[in-house]
Amino acid sequence: MKHFFKSRLVLTLVTLILLVGTIAVSLAGITHSRAAAAASTPSGERIHGQSVLEPVFDDTTGNVNFVMTPLKAP
Repeated sequence: MKHFFKSRLVLTLVTLILLVGTIAVSLAGITHSRAAAAASTPSGERIHGQSVLEPVFDDTTGNVNFVMTPLKAP
C-alpha cells in the first residue's frame, strides 16, 4: 500500500480531478459574475434641461451606455 500513492496512474488521476475541479469553479465564477452584472443594470431615466438621459444595455459587449434624447423631438 506504501507505493500505491506513488504510482503514475494515481498521480495522473489526481491531477485530472484537480484540473476538472478548477475549470468547474472558474466557469461557475464567470457565469455568476455575468448574471450579477445583468441584474444590476440601471433602470431609470433622468431629465436634464430639455433632454432625457436613458441607460441602454449593449448585449454584444455587456456594457451599459447612456443615450440622451431631446424632449418633444420632431
